[in-house]
Amino acid sequence: MSTHQLLPTSSHYAEVVTGATIVVWALCPNCGIAAAITVNIDPELRVSPDTSELHVKAKSKGAPHVCGQLPLQATNVTIEQTSFDDLPSDPSPDQVLEADGMPL
Repeated sequence: MSTHQLLPTSSHYAEVVTGATIVVWALCPNCGIAAAITVNIDPELRVSPDTSELHVKAKSKGAPHVCGQLPLQATNVTIEQTSFDDLPSDPSPDQVLEADGMPL
């Protein structure tokens, strides 16, 4: 295993074995809002005539981000499918006024 002294595992330090997939919460340097980015970590052997070195290659795709806008939480969302026949017909002007709390 590693001969380097590592800090205890926390939200900032971890130890993985290559061919690993990790999730990194990247903080925007402008607004400070985090976005989850999946990172794939793979080993790479670089060989030259004199030496060979083992490197780590990390690959990720960018995450969409708008500064200051919190991401929507899409967990446990249920989408019900409906047909156009189930949609209400256009309301009459009297129904619209009544729904807005206006006297008729």
